[in-house]
Amino acid sequence: MKFELVKLTKLSGRKTTIYSAILGDDEHTLFDNFLLENRNEHLEELQYIRSQLKTIAHITGAIETFFTKYEGLKVGEDVYALYRRNLRLYCFRLGKSIVLLGGGGWKEVAKWQDDPKLSQEVNYVRHMAKCLDQRIKDREIWWNDIELEGIFSLMMKILIENQLFVRLIFKYTKTQFNMKKMARSYESVILDEFINLENPELTVVLEKKMRLAAKIYDAMQIQKMSNKTFAESLHISPSLVTKWLSGQHNFTVDTLVRIEQILDIELINSERIAA
Repeated sequence: MKFELVKLTKLSGRKTTIYSAILGDDEHTLFDNFLLENRNEHLEELQYIRSQLKTIAHITGAIETFFTKYEGLKVGEDVYALYRRNLRLYCFRLGKSIVLLGGGGWKEVAKWQDDPKLSQEVNYVRHMAKCLDQRIKDREIWWNDIELEGIFSLMMKILIENQLFVRLIFKYTKTQFNMKKMARSYESVILDEFINLENPELTVVLEKKMRLAAKIYDAMQIQKMSNKTFAESLHISPSLVTKWLSGQHNFTVDTLVRIEQILDIELINSERIAA
């Protein structure tokens, strides 16, 4: 089974480049198929994910806490999900700057392993992640500031792993010493319809939530403070910290003030506007 990795240029931004994959001879990406399967019944959830992706791409980057991480997988096969209510969009991250979108669906079971459709979608992303991880280790692919690049021989290699064939098709641009290749830009009517789903009011609110979460997360990273340590400082549970860092939490002023005091940062600008 073959995959072509493609760049979703219209979804990408200065902070994060977003990719998806075309499976076999399918004309659509895995992400396109996800949109087709869910746009009629789960429009509101798709609008929410649209706002999440826009903020990640242009404002915050792909901070790990914005995603749900799925356990029970081997090292190098980390699968994440963007979510709204029970709708899951499975993906793979490379730091804050690269996100590969797969497919997903509506989760009505306790574990994705109990749903054949979700299991299939998770396994697609697992294999993409594993193959890409190996290519990076072999120094055949790397990423610059926010985009995947590679130097290959003119005959493109096909990586075979557990009978899964993954082919990375790139656009060639000659340089003096090598042939650089970058994933081709992909566009579709389905993707354009998703982009146009944006709810401006929702995007403004969600962007502010995600900005707050990102600022708290960055301060914790600078101070090398774990969720557990941070929770203990505030006398709360680590699970509540996880909710705060998800980018979906409605903070109270009291909570923000407590966080400011612990992390020595400013989250609320209370200066009066000049008359």
